[in-house]
Amino acid sequence: MSGSGARARLTRRGKVVIGVLAVLVAAALGLLLWLLLRPPPDPVVLPPEPGPTVTGPTPTATITPVERDKSTALLAAIPDTVLRWAVAEQTTLNPADVSGVLNPGAQPVEAYELRYSDGENELTLGVSLWRSPEAAQTAAGNVQWAGERVAEDVLVGGEVVGQRILVEDPASQEPSQGVIWTNGSTLFTAHAPPGMALPFYSAFGM
Repeated sequence: MSGSGARARLTRRGKVVIGVLAVLVAAALGLLLWLLLRPPPDPVVLPPEPGPTVTGPTPTATITPVERDKSTALLAAIPDTVLRWAVAEQTTLNPADVSGVLNPGAQPVEAYELRYSDGENELTLGVSLWRSPEAAQTAAGNVQWAGERVAEDVLVGGEVVGQRILVEDPASQEPSQGVIWTNGSTLFTAHAPPGMALPFYSAFGM
């Protein structure tokens, strides 16, 4: 083998190595430039972890309920306190008088009016037990309160047991809120200052 041929081969190998190195350097520089010039990635937003539900304490009565007659099953079932309200007075109504106002075609078996108080405001609860759900529903439709009415069914265990009517009267000289509802053969009416009757109804439990 001649010396000139060996030098030629070495020269070719050197050119190949230099070419490969040049390609690698160019690729590295290109990658570096891409990393430096590419736009920043969109931030990853993790969904918030749900925290504990914080609720305020349930309001309780600020006054002591009065001693009252609980001689019937209906009277015994009526709560002495509801949220911040406590019974301040209970009156037995004449069934004939209630019938004349609410349902002349029927007469309730029992009828009462209870005054609840929180020490500052008053809420009036009317309770009457009729001989049929239909009679109670007719009486509910004859409660004469001014204001806009919104009615919906009362459900117990997914079954309709009566109807609830919300009465709002914010524009009168004495604004008020009332709730009229039936549960089976029993009619209830709660009348109070604005915003107070509906929470009472929701917590009443009958």
